Amino acid sequence: MGTGLALGGGIGIGAALLALFGSGCGPVDAELEGDGADSESVGSVTQALDPSFVASAGGARRLMSRHYLRAIAEILGPQAAAAATPPKDPSTGGVDAIAARELPIDPDSVQVLEVSAFSAATAAANNLPTLATQAGAPCVNGPYTASARSVCYGQVAQRVANSAWRIPPTATQKAKLVQIGTQGETGSTDLAKFRGGLTTLLATILQAPNFIYSVEVGTPIAGSQNRTLNPFELATRMSLFLTGRIPSADLLSRAGSGQLSTDAGIRAAATSLLGTTPAREGFRDHIDEMFEVNALLAKGKTGLTPELKASMAEEVRRFAESFVFDNPRSFLGILTEETRAIDQNLASLYGVSVSSDWAQFNFATGANAQQRAGIMTTPALMTVFSHPTLNSPTRRGLFIRERMLCDSVSPPGPGIDTTPKAPDFGKTLRQRMEEDHAVGGCNACHGMMDPLGFPFEMYGTLGDYRTQDNGQPLDLTGDLDGAAYDGPRQLMSILAQPANQVSSCWIRQLYRSAIGIKEATLQESALLDLETAFSAAGYSMRQLLIEMVASPAFRQVGPLR
Repeated sequence: MGTGLALGGGIGIGAALLALFGSGCGPVDAELEGDGADSESVGSVTQALDPSFVASAGGARRLMSRHYLRAIAEILGPQAAAAATPPKDPSTGGVDAIAARELPIDPDSVQVLEVSAFSAATAAANNLPTLATQAGAPCVNGPYTASARSVCYGQVAQRVANSAWRIPPTATQKAKLVQIGTQGETGSTDLAKFRGGLTTLLATILQAPNFIYSVEVGTPIAGSQNRTLNPFELATRMSLFLTGRIPSADLLSRAGSGQLSTDAGIRAAATSLLGTTPAREGFRDHIDEMFEVNALLAKGKTGLTPELKASMAEEVRRFAESFVFDNPRSFLGILTEETRAIDQNLASLYGVSVSSDWAQFNFATGANAQQRAGIMTTPALMTVFSHPTLNSPTRRGLFIRERMLCDSVSPPGPGIDTTPKAPDFGKTLRQRMEEDHAVGGCNACHGMMDPLGFPFEMYGTLGDYRTQDNGQPLDLTGDLDGAAYDGPRQLMSILAQPANQVSSCWIRQLYRSAIGIKEATLQESALLDLETAFSAAGYSMRQLLIEMVASPAFRQVGPLR
């Protein structure tokens, strides 16, 4: 990796990384080998697996930009993170983690990563007191004599590389980092030389494959094509999944001491992680993806101010995380509960009043009754799944089909006009759509989506409550597999029944984010075990997250890509 951009002291970044990792800087080659390999305490994880289970292929996936920036902030400080500019996350139009695993880093992104590494390293070197605290390296505060600089480069190399690479550097790698720091010195004063050398050293660490990628190579399992993630690889996968961050010093310590080599140790570590503040942020990452909050933040629409968008997003996040952190309870309630925290911006949209921002408000009874049953009825989702000036029962129903039931709906064929059409005078949008889709072959797909979206005609394009459409009364009726409903409250109550498998769909979405692939038949047995565990735990999302990281589908990889 690296484009050969000259470093201070005449050493090129390509040469520096070759000195650290050899000729292979790709994802699989980033596995640490050679002297110091005995620093990896690889445990044996034993579970009774269904013989049909085959783990997803081993290899590596790049850190997403949010992981990258949070890592730099934790290791080098907020000034360094503010100076960093990672490339845009790759996209396949689906799950972020799948794109990060499947799509390689392109040459332009390599250049961006190099510039970003030096910018972050320079900012860290210019804020030495912060770096001393963040990296646990007080030596950066001086003295700066030649001998002191060399000793400090070693301390920084050990502590920063251990955190950034999520595994202790070997003795040889540490020595080479010290050499790189010395060669990178510039300037006439001792302090200037130290800052130049420190910048070069830190930039090299931030461009190493073990920082850019989450390495998931594992070790062979006798008699199986699967491989067990070593404790440090497992720690990284666990932390990225549960907290959206690289492993903490505590988790790396657990990995190094063998505590991630048993079911009990993994569950204990997961429980500890879920008790930290970053776990809320990590869970919000999942909610943003599962309920398309990021699409909301990119949405443009009349009346949708930046402040209102931020409030809409925050409502969804607070509502979802309350089931895991504030008042743990069945996550199925996210489909039906009608009490949630709102602020003044949302109160105005809802047409109600609250005494303070983020006060709990009950929409279930009395004059406030709006059938705000669960997360689907929030203004955030209603806004995302509507057109600029017209509702979209199709989009709203498609979301339920694909993201709550994990069904597949074929996209429109070539040449089909999908331009939204407003209803004629005296007709509702539902009437217009039913007439349009009754002809041709449209009803085959629209019949799967539109009926699930019609109950949400109770809400406008920004999720505002209404009782009529185009001056006509609303028809909110329909049925799902023979179960009749009238309005969103009844529909969401039907979806919340365990038999409708919304819970299994959530498991599959979390699995895709955790592993970076879409589930296949080869992983089905492990997913069924997770469904059993989720049900047995009363649909506790907190317990599901723990069981997810303890499952063989999480702890193993298959043959290397």
